[in-house]
Amino acid sequence: MHYRLFYLIIILLGISTGVVRAQESVPFEKDAFPGREKELRQAKKQLKKGDRLFESGLGYYQEAADHYVKAYVFNPDNATLNYQLGVCYFRTNKKEKAGKYLKKAYQLNPDVKDNLAFILGEYYQYQSEFDKAIEMYQSYRKKLPPEKLENERQKIDKHIKECEYAKELVGKPVRVFIDHLSGDLNSAYPDYGPVVNADESVLFFTTRRPSVKGSEHTESDFGYMEDILIAERDRDGSWSVVRNPGKPLNSDEHDAIVGITPDGQQLFLYKASGGGDLYYSRLDGNQWRKPKKLSNKVNSKYHESYASFSYDGKRMFYVSDMPDGYGQHDIYMSELSEKGKWQEGKNLGAVINTPYDETAVFMHPDGKTLYFSSTGHSTMGGYDIFKSEFSDGEWSDPENLGYPLNTPGDDVFITLSASGKHAYISSVRPEGKGDQDIYLVTFLGPEKGVINTSEDQLIAYNQEPVTQTLIEEAVEVETTQLTLMKGIITDKKTGEPLQAEITLTNVNTNEQLTSFTSNSETGKYLVTLPAGKNYGIAVRADGYLFYSENIDLREKSGYREIEKNIALDQIEIGKSIVLRNIFFDSGKSTLRDESQAELDRLYEIMDENPGIRVEISGHTDNVGSASFNKKLSEARAKAVVDYLVDKGIDAGRLEYAGYGFEKPIASNDTEEGRQKNRRTEFKIIAK
Repeated sequence: MHYRLFYLIIILLGISTGVVRAQESVPFEKDAFPGREKELRQAKKQLKKGDRLFESGLGYYQEAADHYVKAYVFNPDNATLNYQLGVCYFRTNKKEKAGKYLKKAYQLNPDVKDNLAFILGEYYQYQSEFDKAIEMYQSYRKKLPPEKLENERQKIDKHIKECEYAKELVGKPVRVFIDHLSGDLNSAYPDYGPVVNADESVLFFTTRRPSVKGSEHTESDFGYMEDILIAERDRDGSWSVVRNPGKPLNSDEHDAIVGITPDGQQLFLYKASGGGDLYYSRLDGNQWRKPKKLSNKVNSKYHESYASFSYDGKRMFYVSDMPDGYGQHDIYMSELSEKGKWQEGKNLGAVINTPYDETAVFMHPDGKTLYFSSTGHSTMGGYDIFKSEFSDGEWSDPENLGYPLNTPGDDVFITLSASGKHAYISSVRPEGKGDQDIYLVTFLGPEKGVINTSEDQLIAYNQEPVTQTLIEEAVEVETTQLTLMKGIITDKKTGEPLQAEITLTNVNTNEQLTSFTSNSETGKYLVTLPAGKNYGIAVRADGYLFYSENIDLREKSGYREIEKNIALDQIEIGKSIVLRNIFFDSGKSTLRDESQAELDRLYEIMDENPGIRVEISGHTDNVGSASFNKKLSEARAKAVVDYLVDKGIDAGRLEYAGYGFEKPIASNDTEEGRQKNRRTEFKIIAK
């Protein structure tokens, strides 16, 4: 009895095994479908249409898949059909759907196509099934003949190395929140390439959703034309309704945003014409000017795409596939000449660029940290985002930003706030709306004990709860060494916004670093000040006394924001200004060299307004005797007058006075107050 039962089990197992082994690829032939000739003809017709589109290239894969699916309903057991349908999905933004078909093709006939094992390996890698991916890559390598293996070895080894590296990164995720931004920022269509100004008050991004009027333009990839959209942050911290700025930023062709100045007053755009070129546009009040093509020093007959300004607007980092590079697309830097012209770009070199692809460049407002995407450095697969810092004339080795910010898929774009605490990325992720979406990344820094913290305040304006949180082994995140100064410039008498020039000077060298302009419609301004310099800031407008400020950032002090609304006085009798960038040796009346830029601004006002007479007055704190301070303040005021007279100003237009500590503008009980009281003033006494 026991023997008969044993043999019965063996027979049943044999039958079961035979069924699995008997599963083979079913051809689209009459013999395989007796009595179903009409349905077969229809299926073959769909198959033929799909094949024609498939052979036309990537841009036609989506439509090819539509035809293949109809043929698949009739015959789901054809290895070639499963392979081609899987490829169509995997090479587009429907990668998750590809696995079903690629796996089945491999089951039906692992040799149906030479590269099936490799593509299946790519699918497993994308799904973070790294061991399975490595197994497929190794299988692919074993089947290759020697002559083909020689050409494929590097690619196979690279993918295996990516999988091994990905396992390391997944095992040590960085501590970040990644939040899907809701509302109108994302749609069922591709939304990508987010860029924000330094204080995160304005967000630009590119979309392929239908335009407001309903775009009729489609491309071979069956998507709508690219348009640029704008969102602004409300007072409560949420993003306002997304709007299409219309012309001239958007046209009837592809228009994509690729870069923005920290103050949000200039944009870089990409247009597909000419093989792919870069344009720029300036904000004039509330209207964007017509985009202008950058010079041939930057644009070439090749493909120029992403670009980013430095904090001072004098350097531009951009991407090109010019043949003199290290690989496919490389990152270049162009500098602005004294005449305001962009110079020929220089390749950033082999530390940044690789024999593969570098793209999506972003220079942080700190002036030293470069972010970019690459397929050539140590990645998890596809494009990963890296950062490199410039110090002592060299770029540091690019650092992978880690998982889950990077994934085995393509992570191609990032832009950071000035604080460095937030980043905006575009990515295809499970919680998205079906295509590329925009996400907010919040960097948490090292893990701390369980205490009450204010971390949640950093993301309080999000419209949805955190969708993905990984809090594992801490990764050190340094605070940005940067000061952001912003506000509104107005006429002190009328309160009306003013368009004024804001000039930054290195006080220690008297070098003019750069200049910006406040918005003519709103008076808003925003400047970023990287640590390492002693900044002199001057604000000027025609017919007004200038405003000066001194911010010494030679010592690192982390990140801070200064909100400073500036009201300028018209040039009228009785109006005065504090000269915050005139410096004397301690206890002496000797003008220091650092005062030159401010003194020259005084000279310009006197020269441009020949009818005014002024008083230069000196003031001190209350440390020391009244007589000493009065004498010192008078001598300092006289030193300023002497400088102006030596420059050519008529001495009869100048008076000087020393008031010691008789007219304080702050309390002398604190060092900060005493510092404010130690000042030089300029006052109009006749006109």
